[in-house]
Formats: sequence, structure tokens, C-alpha cells
Amino acid sequence: MKILVAMSGGVDSTVAAYILKEKGYEVEGAYMQMLDTPASVCACENARTAARKMDIPFHIIDAKEAFRSCVLDYFVNAYLEGNTPNPCVRCNETIKFGYFIKYAKSVGCDKIATGHYARVAYNENTGLYELRKSSDEAKDQSYFLYRLNQEQLSYSLFPLEEISKEEVRMIAEKCDFNNAKTKDSQDICFVENGKYVDYIEAYTGKTLNPGYFVDTDGKILAKHKGIACYTIGQRKGVGVSLGMGSPAYVISKDALTNTVVMGADSLLFTNTINGNDICFIDGKFPNEPVKVMAKHRYNQKPSEATIIVHRDGVLTVTASFVMPQRAVTPGQSLVFYSGDKILGGAIVV
Repeated sequence: MKILVAMSGGVDSTVAAYILKEKGYEVEGAYMQMLDTPASVCACENARTAARKMDIPFHIIDAKEAFRSCVLDYFVNAYLEGNTPNPCVRCNETIKFGYFIKYAKSVGCDKIATGHYARVAYNENTGLYELRKSSDEAKDQSYFLYRLNQEQLSYSLFPLEEISKEEVRMIAEKCDFNNAKTKDSQDICFVENGKYVDYIEAYTGKTLNPGYFVDTDGKILAKHKGIACYTIGQRKGVGVSLGMGSPAYVISKDALTNTVVMGADSLLFTNTINGNDICFIDGKFPNEPVKVMAKHRYNQKPSEATIIVHRDGVLTVTASFVMPQRAVTPGQSLVFYSGDKILGGAIVV
């Protein structure tokens, strides 16, 4: 079996390729060139060096245009519309498991593999592929993969599914890979130092339009720098209070009026989350209410909820949580679980 490994230049994907080769697979590596930056060139060279050390063929895939249209445009437009997008979710669906699989097929590969911490399993009873959490809960990335479909899962391998990050680094050090001690990236790959507002202005060639902070009654409190500068639940860096020393939090944003609504922390809690752009990994949309565990941010623990899919023209979903959820943010992903299995999810509206 020939497997094409998506090698980012980091330690995880390098070790993923190593594990597969040790198991006797015919392994080739590939770097997805999504950006034309010095950091991207450096990452590509790191991946090439690792492939050379393992003595495996190496490909460079020009995915810049696809990445721009599928991810960068999506990211910028979502922020300008007042949302807070998760570009990694979009990239996985369209680029890393879309464009990449298409390329792998074109060069005669039977499967692709990545360094994601997640598991894929085939259920012989249902005849369906399932996405499951990684055995390393601390590094689990299944949240970012919930939009993968049956075809994508059937073509994918996650060699790190049963090992921890510590074990990955031990393997890398044993093999003397040059990225064995490289720190994990915490930022969006195309935004330097987390300065996403600077990125949006550079990408569009325009400065953000200032507007007003208002209270829940519409009273103007102060000027703001542009709605893309703020996210739901934010307090720090806003510089607005509700009077009498009461702290103010971003409650909502309105792109049409270019206003940011401020209010008390208590207004950030809700038991109900609505979503659109729904997907279920098995391809089926439930006709009845379903009890699940769900979360609306990556770094949360799933919480008990009941989901109902609505079929009023456009498919939407409502998740009713047992415990109130704080700072629900349009643009983020609402992901559904059953035990360690990912059922699917939606984009928060």
C-alpha cells in the first residue's frame, strides 16, 4: 500500500511518516505549499530534510490558490461580517483532506496520512467509518476534523492515534530528527504573532471602519476600532465600563450598524445554541431529538445537550444544554459527541 503523508515540517507529521515506514508501508512525503512566506519556505525545507533522512520520495504541492479561495477569503470575510471563524476547521475540510486527497489519488497513492491526534475506525456493523478522539486527550484534535465525510475518512490514516505527544518527541529524538524539540505552534499558521486585525487590513488593503460601543438599550458608550477587533465575552482591551465601576463585556456585534454591544457578564450565558451549515459524519440527519455531549469551543469539555435538526428550507440545528454555556460565539464550531465518537457539528450563528 502506498501512502502519501502530509508533512508540515513539524515533529508530529514527521513521526507519522516514520511510523508508517517502520510498519512496512510504501511511504512518500508531501508538503502543501499554502503560503508564499519565509516561514513556509522554512517549513518546506524542514519537511524535505526529514523525508531525505527517512529516504522517502518527497513532493511539493502548490496549494496557494486553493488555500486563498477556500480559507483566507473565508477567514477575512467572516471577521468583517462580525463573526469569529475557525480557519483550521475549514482548512481540514477543503485543503488537508480535500485538495490533498485529490493530489494523492493523481499520483497513485492508496491512502493519505497526517500528524493529527485523532482516530478513524471502520464499523463493520454499520459499514461506516467513524471519527474518534485521540487516546491522548490533552492533544486531541478531533474537534477540528468534524466536517470530514465518509470518503475522506475512508482514505485517511492517523498514525499517532494511539500514542502521546511525549512518545512522539521520544521517537523523534531517537531518530535524531531536526524538529524533535520544535515547540508546538499556538497561532493560526498565516497570522504572525496572533495579530489577526493587522492581517485582515493587509489582506484587504483597507483599514477597519471605526464604530460605536453601545449598551443593551442602544446607548452610545464610546468609539471602537472596528468590529473585527473584538470577540464575544471579551473584556480586556475594550476600555468601556457600564458605569459605577461595573465591568463591561462584549455581548454581541452587528456588522450592519458597525456596533459592538456591551453588557454584564450574566448576559453571556445561554442554554441554547443555534447552528447552520450542519454536517454529520455518517451523512444522516436525525429526524428526532438526540442526546449528545457537545462543545462550542475547542478548549472546552463537552457538556450534556439535546440537538434537534430543523428542516425549514435550510437545514439548521438547535442544541439545548443542561448547563448554561458562556460566550457563545458566531462563527465557531458546535461539535457533537457520543462518548469518544464525533457525530458531526455545525457553525454557530
